[in-house]
Amino acid sequence: MPYRSGRLFTEGFLFQPDYVVIYNAWNDIKYLSSPKTVLRTLQPSLQEFDPRVQYRSTLDRWLCEVSRLYTVLRRIYYKTKLNINLEGLGQDRDTSWGGSEINPTGFHQYRLAMEMLLDLAFSIGAKPILVTQARLAHDSNTPAQKDRLDYHHVRLTHEALLKISEQFDAIVRDVANKKGAILINASEQLSGKDWVFYDQVHFDFEGRGSEAMSQLMAEHIKEVLVSANGKKMSP
Repeated sequence: MPYRSGRLFTEGFLFQPDYVVIYNAWNDIKYLSSPKTVLRTLQPSLQEFDPRVQYRSTLDRWLCEVSRLYTVLRRIYYKTKLNINLEGLGQDRDTSWGGSEINPTGFHQYRLAMEMLLDLAFSIGAKPILVTQARLAHDSNTPAQKDRLDYHHVRLTHEALLKISEQFDAIVRDVANKKGAILINASEQLSGKDWVFYDQVHFDFEGRGSEAMSQLMAEHIKEVLVSANGKKMSP
C-alpha cells in the first residue's frame, strides 16, 4: 500500500487523472498474522548479500552472463536456501503467533490506508474507484484449489484467510460509502471461480480471468462515465 500511494503522491498527480482505481488486498493481509505494527515488520531481510540483485563474485557474474543453465540453477539454489517464494523473500513463522490468530490493529491500518488513498485522489482532483479484490480463496474451495494458495506468504490458516478477506471487503465497501467513492464489488462476482485464477489472486494464463475482470470494470466505468456526462449536459 505505501508504494502505491507513494507513486500517486510523487508522480501520478502529474497526469491529472480524472479517476483513480484502487484495487488491492493480498499483499496487506500478511501483516495481520503478526502481533507487531506494520512499521515493526519492515526490516532488511538480507543485510549483506541478496543474490537477486548482487553477484557473489567476478566468476559468478561471468557465469551468469555466459550460461543460461548456470543462471537457472543458481536461481533455484538461492530460492531454496533463502526461502524465496512467489511473493518474495519468505519469513519463518513466529511460533508464538499462530496461523489462526489475527492482529486486530491490522484492520485499522488497512482502513486508514484506504482512507488516505481516497483523500489523496480527491486532493488531486480525481474521482476514486474502489474495487474489492477478487481471489481464489473461498469457502467452497476444493483441496486442489487450496494447494494453489500461498498460505506461507500470509502465514494464516484457510479459515483465517477467509475471515480477513471478508473483513477487508467490508472495509472497502464502508470507506467507499463514507467517502463518496465509486465501488465495484469484484470479489463478489469473481472470487472462488477456478477458471479465473492460476494462484491466489493472479489471473489465469489463458486470459479468461483478465477478460472477465476487464468486462466487469468496463461495464461499471461505462455507467459512471454516462452518468457524469449526463450531469454535465443537464441544464
